[in-house]
Amino acid sequence: MEEARVTRQGSALVPLDGPGEEAIRAFPEGSLLKVKITRPRSKKHNGFFHVCIQEAYDVWPRSHEFQPVSWKHLRAWLLVKAKHAHVMTLELTDDQIKLVGPVIRAFKEFMSEDDEDQFIFTGIRGNALIAMRPKTLSFAAVDQHWFQPIADEVFATLKEEAGFDVEEHYQEWKKRNEQANNEAGTSGEDGEPGGADGE
Repeated sequence: MEEARVTRQGSALVPLDGPGEEAIRAFPEGSLLKVKITRPRSKKHNGFFHVCIQEAYDVWPRSHEFQPVSWKHLRAWLLVKAKHAHVMTLELTDDQIKLVGPVIRAFKEFMSEDDEDQFIFTGIRGNALIAMRPKTLSFAAVDQHWFQPIADEVFATLKEEAGFDVEEHYQEWKKRNEQANNEAGTSGEDGEPGGADGE
């Protein structure tokens, strides 16, 4: 499937860059095209999403069964909870299932000490070993149409699991950004800076 970044000028869609122009020129003049229109990911929404998780990590309840080792670990867990994850299921025999517990514990300790951006979550369901790892949230892979429901699920989980009031933190975050914009004399997307990383 050909992809092209375009901008609207009147009733026409005009390529934004060389690759986009090449993709469009590859079609014969007058040919009928089916166009799927998607909006780029909101930098403002993306920024708040990551700031929210960082702040939730700072106040994560010690009594919770899941104890993240970093805010990125928490983000990975939240994405898996939101079903934005790769899942592998391995069926085991009765003898094999008895060995899984110690293996999982050792594996989790190993992963928590390894690359902080790589997290795998495991569990047992019946005689099956389930392994899950979060999918990417890169801007190239997830546009706003797909990002919105993922963020909604993550925010709902934060409120349900940790009593984290997302709306309250949004208002505080908005005030901080407005103050920063006024002091700097600049503004980001929708009048607010994007913040946070794109992943």
